[in-house]
Amino acid sequence: MKKFLTTRTDVTSSTLHSYSSSRYSNIHFTIPEILEAGPAKLVGKILNFANLGSGTDSNGAKRYQSITTELYCNVLGMELTPNACLYGQSLERQASNSGVTLDSDTAISKLVNNEGEISDSIYKSIVAAGRRLGFILPEVEELEACQKKKDKYWCTDVKLCVGNQTDCDEIAKTRHEELQKINPGGNITIVPQGTSIKTWKDLSDYHAGAKKLTWFKTMPVACPSTKWLETYLNKSLEFEELAMPEFYASPLGNKEHRRLYWDVWVKEKKLLCHVNITSLFHNVKSWDEIINDRIINYNWDGMNQQVEKRVAMHS
Repeated sequence: MKKFLTTRTDVTSSTLHSYSSSRYSNIHFTIPEILEAGPAKLVGKILNFANLGSGTDSNGAKRYQSITTELYCNVLGMELTPNACLYGQSLERQASNSGVTLDSDTAISKLVNNEGEISDSIYKSIVAAGRRLGFILPEVEELEACQKKKDKYWCTDVKLCVGNQTDCDEIAKTRHEELQKINPGGNITIVPQGTSIKTWKDLSDYHAGAKKLTWFKTMPVACPSTKWLETYLNKSLEFEELAMPEFYASPLGNKEHRRLYWDVWVKEKKLLCHVNITSLFHNVKSWDEIINDRIINYNWDGMNQQVEKRVAMHS
């Protein structure tokens, strides 16, 4: 197995900027010296931080439009990260087709799905459910904008802008089925909301910001099955052993990785868990009830303790 020594440099399309000084040397000088002095199996590659464009360089090596794609495809390579490499290349193709230049993290993030913090996804899923189930009503401007579009249809039953009546009927049916799940066999009367919190950012600012609460301490938690969690961990450990065998065998490798995974990432921070939407909205009559009670004062201890016990058994 090769050992990789990687770093990065800032360049323009044609000019290498040297940051050498009396104390520091540019990496194009230091890396070759390190490789020459190091063991024969040590391989070093310089990652280019800026966008060098497509095609090949003067040595015939393939150019990548982002440092992350170059890391997965050129440094780690198809032997270690084939899926990440292919995904990075697909982003580059999307960027090329849409006219986006992948020369910064901000530009790249425009093509990444579900970006943001873990907690962001929690608030996004709650607001999405509130809108999908009809607890959050659209603004008047949304209705007016929809009516101006010739290829859109305003579905009065669910108050959403859709393609046509068929779409409207299907969405209405799906909503009815989901509402039945949160209140089996009962009738649900949705009371119009009075709160101004209608976006995931507003909800995050209110819950985590103003109230200083943590989602998994005040909401119903749902985690993947133990089998799934163990499979995910083992895949990660397999890659760690393949890419960094010496680190894997060290005190900070396999054993510490397992401890962090179960005790911190799964049990303490719930990084692989999510909010149980069905339980959160069970028998709820309004969005205000979600905002003022279900995510603030509601007692989820019984449900969440079952999740804690299941995780603790395998940690």
